[in-house]
Amino acid sequence: MEKMLTVVFGDESKTYEGARALNQLDSEGSISIHAEAVIKKNADRTVSIEQSGDDFPIRTVGGTATGALIGLIGGPTGFAIGAAAGTLLGGIADVNRAGVDGEFLNDVSA
Repeated sequence: MEKMLTVVFGDESKTYEGARALNQLDSEGSISIHAEAVIKKNADRTVSIEQSGDDFPIRTVGGTATGALIGLIGGPTGFAIGAAAGTLLGGIADVNRAGVDGEFLNDVSA
């Protein structure tokens, strides 16, 4: 089961204090954090990523490796095309799996 927790803070210091508290709970084993990010709403109503966790893009890496191996059949050119296509498809799968898109960010920032 996957769940996403979104917490909105009024100021930057409370944001990082909350992030430290959640990481402490993860260290204790009370919760499991698989990915994290601190996203800031700017004065012009845009959002920017201030801090990003170290989630590993496994589908991107797997797609690159698989595409490269399949592309070996076509020689060096096939290898390059296969690796590029695998990276693109794996990257799309990672972003889709995360469930975070522009619409989600807009909803949270509103």
